[in-house]
Amino acid sequence: MNPSLPTEVHLRLGERRTVPLPSLGAAGYTWNVTTTASGGAVTATLETETIPSDPATSEPSSGGIAESLVLVGEQPGRALVELQQRRQWEADRAPLRTIVIEAIVASAN
Repeated sequence: MNPSLPTEVHLRLGERRTVPLPSLGAAGYTWNVTTTASGGAVTATLETETIPSDPATSEPSSGGIAESLVLVGEQPGRALVELQQRRQWEADRAPLRTIVIEAIVASAN
């Protein structure tokens, strides 16, 4: 899965948006999220779901992990949301991938 990730997300006040992220969980990579220049405009969290192996196939599989970024518009303004995909035990190495998304929250009008 390699969805096209937005560089900008527009939200209304109170709106919740889920952005699927490309996952390499089977290889030990997970996403980390930080929000900067926010002023409280956006809450950014990660959701993880384990995808079980398909018992109908005879092939061994470790299943998979689906990861998503969840953005909630808390108050009008802008925020930069930075995502880094890395292995937890490789903190001294550069992340495999870094993505920055600008979240723009408009008032409910």
